[in-house]
Formats: sequence, C-alpha cells, structure tokens
Amino acid sequence: MTSNEPIRSLPIRFRVEVLDAAQVAGVYESALEILRRVGIGTSSDKLLKLMADHGQNVDFEDKRIRFSPEFVEEKPSDL
Repeated sequence: MTSNEPIRSLPIRFRVEVLDAAQVAGVYESALEILRRVGIGTSSDKLLKLMADHGQNVDFEDKRIRFSPEFVEEKPSDL
C-alpha cells in the first residue's frame, strides 16, 4: 500500500545517540586514515591535477588521490 503523505521526522525529544563522543572521534580518525592510505579513485584528469597542485599524493596512472589529514581538515579556500 502506498501513500502520498510525506515522511515526517521524529520530534527532537526522541533523539537517540547511537555513538558516544569517543566513538564518533574514532570514526572520524578512521575516515582520515582511509583517505590517507586508500584515497579515492577518479576519472577526472582535471581533478587529479588540481589535487596534485594542492600537494596531495596523486597517482596519475591509477587515477587515485590520497589526501593528507591536514588537507581534509583545512580545505583550501580556493577549491
């Protein structure tokens, strides 16, 4: 059965904290490590060059960008 009524969010008083602050920090640090070690793949030569120009570890052959944690945390204003 389908309905055309929009889905409503729960009121704030029902907010559930799934992770505590330490767990959120752990997820954040793990994400930074993944971006540093694994990076992202892209088919955009323009993006590869832009990230290389901003000092990121770019593998032009594999078309992969690995980001320094400092870059992720302090995104340059000219991007």
